[in-house]
Amino acid sequence: MESTCGASSMVAQLEFLPGELSVSPVEWFAEDGYISVAIMALFDVDVKFGLHINETDNYLEMYTLYYPAKNKAVLCAVLDGPDYSMKELDFQITAASQATLIKLLEGACRKFYDMSLAEYYRDKNPDSE
Repeated sequence: MESTCGASSMVAQLEFLPGELSVSPVEWFAEDGYISVAIMALFDVDVKFGLHINETDNYLEMYTLYYPAKNKAVLCAVLDGPDYSMKELDFQITAASQATLIKLLEGACRKFYDMSLAEYYRDKNPDSE
């Protein structure tokens, strides 16, 4: 499968439930046909992803790329720290998890910016139409 986040490796298909991810108004960017949003995991990433970072100085940064023209979201991550040095990962998420992620992003965008994801993208990229 082709990488969607620029990563060299894919993580097995992932399923998450509503309430397992969160976003804040910080780190929203709209460019090149997508909106990039930092994601906070509200679960143990070691357990869910089979990692062993909780007992080390390594950490996982998660983000999503949302493509308004396709109404598609992908979940990406970067493992960083002494053992990884910015290793990028792509997560293949189920259709149900993608719908949950888009719903989370749409709700957050309306709450933080009082606009839909599509409106947010157009507002940040007025020449994209």
